[in-house]
Amino acid sequence: MSQIKYRKDVTALKASDKISEALKVVKSSGYGALPVVKQRKLVGLLHENDEALIRASEQNPSQTLASVEFAEPLALKHDAHPLEVIKAFRRTPAALLPVVGNESVYLGVLLRSDAEHQAMEIFSLNADGVLMELETPVSLRLSEVIRLLEQNEAQTLTLALRPAPDSVDTQFVVLHLRVPDAYRLQRTLERYGYAVTYNSQAGESLLNDSALKAQEFLRYLEL
Repeated sequence: MSQIKYRKDVTALKASDKISEALKVVKSSGYGALPVVKQRKLVGLLHENDEALIRASEQNPSQTLASVEFAEPLALKHDAHPLEVIKAFRRTPAALLPVVGNESVYLGVLLRSDAEHQAMEIFSLNADGVLMELETPVSLRLSEVIRLLEQNEAQTLTLALRPAPDSVDTQFVVLHLRVPDAYRLQRTLERYGYAVTYNSQAGESLLNDSALKAQEFLRYLEL
């Protein structure tokens, strides 16, 4: 996986495992679910709160995972882009996602906590800074914005674009900046005709905690 690393040390269940024993392994893992592998290929995820399988294991203690028809699990490709990883975790409350190679060959898992930590490093979220969002025409040259930021002592740590939901002619530019005075920068941007739709330092900042930094950044990174 480019830039984001997955784990190989998290237990993967085998199709030949008894359901009753496999459920105990899942519960003791603390992850809530574990991947199930058959002939090196990912076939599903076993959840510790799967009531149907809990009842089945009680009725037939020798029944194995091979008898279960699992729904196709949400999985990450080994070369997934970091943004795709982030979006995948936003679609599920799971603590982990399996990682697969070609032809669904199981490789390991990526923990949500690891994904958040690594995303923060990739997108410079560990650095102190300000999140600012601008509403601009899609025809805007980003070099013009960058030049204006540099003229006002603002260093761009991360830049992303997202389309406006109700207009094909409008976009939002999401900026993670290091700047000495975010309020003055906002006034300058507005004076040059840029509509500032979000400034994390307007009022009480939510970005003092690193976890909140990641959550707030991802909220505005709906690419």
